[in-house]
Amino acid sequence: MQQSKPEPGDAIPSACRNCGERLLGEFCWRCGQEAADFHRPLRSLAADFLDNFLNLDSKLLRTIGPLLFRPGWLTREYLAGRRASYVKPLRLYLVTALIAFGVLALWPHRVVRVVVDPPEQERGNGAAPAVSSRDAKPPTGLDRLFGKALEDPRRFAEAFTANLPRAFFILLPVFALLLKLLYLRRGILYLDHLVFALHCHAFGFVVMAVLAPLAAAELPPPLRAALLLSLFVYLFVALRAVYGDSWLAAGLRLAALIILYGTVFGFAMFGLMLFTAYRLQS
Repeated sequence: MQQSKPEPGDAIPSACRNCGERLLGEFCWRCGQEAADFHRPLRSLAADFLDNFLNLDSKLLRTIGPLLFRPGWLTREYLAGRRASYVKPLRLYLVTALIAFGVLALWPHRVVRVVVDPPEQERGNGAAPAVSSRDAKPPTGLDRLFGKALEDPRRFAEAFTANLPRAFFILLPVFALLLKLLYLRRGILYLDHLVFALHCHAFGFVVMAVLAPLAAAELPPPLRAALLLSLFVYLFVALRAVYGDSWLAAGLRLAALIILYGTVFGFAMFGLMLFTAYRLQS
């Protein structure tokens, strides 16, 4: 079939410029390319960009409220097919992660404290969580690896913080897999659990973005504990909202999820310490 070609000066082409298929809307139904002509004045392109930005901004405003104050609601809306009005789960995850790790990068050595030989008086006094080679109790070979890397604790903290986004991106599908195992008899698809995991992690990143500057300012332990507790409360309410669990069932599954994911998270953080120390040494 001979492909029809749009005229060179057409503002809105009647055929796709990529595959030549007849256009039925703003996007080609065959190849998916947008039917946009970029051979236009700069002010026209700027107006389109501003329109798209404001559209994303309005979606974000409609999304952030339910994300923060209605646990599980966004997941239910997405799984029910009502998706156009809200930021997509993966994009929401990436946006909140970008904000959280961007804030964390401002004070990496104060939020993630690295202690080579922590004095006894610093233990249990409400200081920021410490990442220590002595706490990990590695064998002699690892002790030498950590010892060399921790000659500059500030540099180690910065490198460790910079690698955190990779660790969370790997942990995300693990979180969804644990949900799949906990609800195995329900026959729920893994991708549905993944949507739930994306929304929960997005909320966690918001908490992280708030917690990081407060931790850098050495916030009181009760306030830090309250922020961390909000993660578990949020997850409990979200489990009931999305999966329809009773109070008891949601509590039991939450406890199992905390134990399982906490164990995986601990190993992941230790592995990240090893990776960071190795990269700094090489």
